[in-house]
Amino acid sequence: MKLHPIVFGDADAPLFGIVTPATPSTAIDRGVVICAPIGFENVLHYRHLRVLARRLGESGRATLRFDWPASVSDAAATLRERTGVSVVDVVGVRVGATLAALAAAADRTIGDLVLWAPFTSGRGYVREMRAFHRLAENTLPNRRSDEITGDGQEISGFLLATTTLDDLDRVDLLATDFAGQPRRVLVAGRDAQPPEALVAHLRSQGGHAVDTAVLRGLEDVALSWSDAPIPSEAFQAIEDWLPRGTPLPQNGRYAARGEESMALTSNGHAIREQAVVLRDEDPLVGITCVPDANGGVAPDDAWVVFLSNRYARRIGPNRLYTSYARRWATQGLRSLRLDVSATGDSGGPEQETVRNMYSEQVVTDAREALAYLRREHGARRFVFVGLCSGAFTGFHAAVAEPDVEGVVLIGVHLLVWAEDETAMTLASHLRRTAFRIGSWQRLLRGQVPVRKVTSVALTSSVLAVKRQVSLGVHRLLRREHADPVAMEIKSSLARLSRRGCTLWPLVPPALPRRRSRRAR
Repeated sequence: MKLHPIVFGDADAPLFGIVTPATPSTAIDRGVVICAPIGFENVLHYRHLRVLARRLGESGRATLRFDWPASVSDAAATLRERTGVSVVDVVGVRVGATLAALAAAADRTIGDLVLWAPFTSGRGYVREMRAFHRLAENTLPNRRSDEITGDGQEISGFLLATTTLDDLDRVDLLATDFAGQPRRVLVAGRDAQPPEALVAHLRSQGGHAVDTAVLRGLEDVALSWSDAPIPSEAFQAIEDWLPRGTPLPQNGRYAARGEESMALTSNGHAIREQAVVLRDEDPLVGITCVPDANGGVAPDDAWVVFLSNRYARRIGPNRLYTSYARRWATQGLRSLRLDVSATGDSGGPEQETVRNMYSEQVVTDAREALAYLRREHGARRFVFVGLCSGAFTGFHAAVAEPDVEGVVLIGVHLLVWAEDETAMTLASHLRRTAFRIGSWQRLLRGQVPVRKVTSVALTSSVLAVKRQVSLGVHRLLRREHADPVAMEIKSSLARLSRRGCTLWPLVPPALPRRRSRRAR
């Protein structure tokens, strides 16, 4: 399904969003704005909410997902304007649900509401996020004590500015007047009953028809991020609950306006960002960041391409890729932040696996990005930046692309995919985890899927032993090329060296250096 990146809102503070148009044969006159969580929960749920948007689009509802900060009312008005729908319903998740409810209380034009696992107050949200942050830090080998910054609170790698904390402190749904526009509201709990106080408050005001449900799946994502299944049953329940609407006239359907960009200021320099879709049917999405034409900085033909991995879309870990891209643009360096297949807004399987992140497809994606930059921007020199599987992608794309002059390999675990090599890495990780007190505490609290972990541990251990035995036999027999993985890496390194391509391996402090040395 085709995606349409858009820019909307105040010209002084433009906002980025993605419209997923309705399938023409099923399009109805009701659209949906999806309000995602913020911070690390946004990273957790981003890909799944893209899946929800696609499914709603196929059922006839155009959707808009947008980057905070933003006005929910602005997003709803933009979706009406861009798609011709007459009513916009809103689906909010976690604190996104809280902010959606707050907006609906003040905006009579917003339609029905789905509030999935909402916080009843901003203060409650911040309290839970702080508790999670402390719990996460207890699992790190090198704890930090500088979580409080001069301008707000760091929570799991994302900053809540002082102004944001102050705004959240004033949010209290139980004290909000919802008596304006009667509407249908679905309040859903996260694997548990929804907050009773909020349900009672909504029912006491304005003639709202309030339904309740338990929509399962968010808890799985929170406890087992990388392996949590898509909450298909919950998505189906949301789709079934939303109003059916009436067919949308042909002349009221989405009309693309071409690529849209937004002007920003970084450190006093003018820069410009533009979301681009490199493929339509199986979307490949990225964001270019360049010095503004009138910004007084003259870039050369070099481009940095940031490659996503399974856990962090194009924004990078804790939004670092976005920060780097904007900072470097002020110094004349142009960049593209790319969602490879199965990440962020790009296509690929809905339920990605580790194997997807180390496939030929992601290398093809990276090469297509270079072809786009050559064709549209005249680029001739490139540097890849990638974390974990993104480093794998950059390494192999660099081997195939002679115009790549360097690759920044951050925390690279694998340079060649091999089932037994992966098993050894996983078995090593499980051994280290078994000696951490936090792992046993989570087990006792029921936060570890015991059956799944046991199955993975047995499989990975067997494969790891088989690999070690195979290598040992080859060495005893003094056979050359005992390790095909090592030989492939050496061959690739030789090719890059002859071409003058530079590799910069970086090891984040929290990663074991022993693993990094083996990967190199």
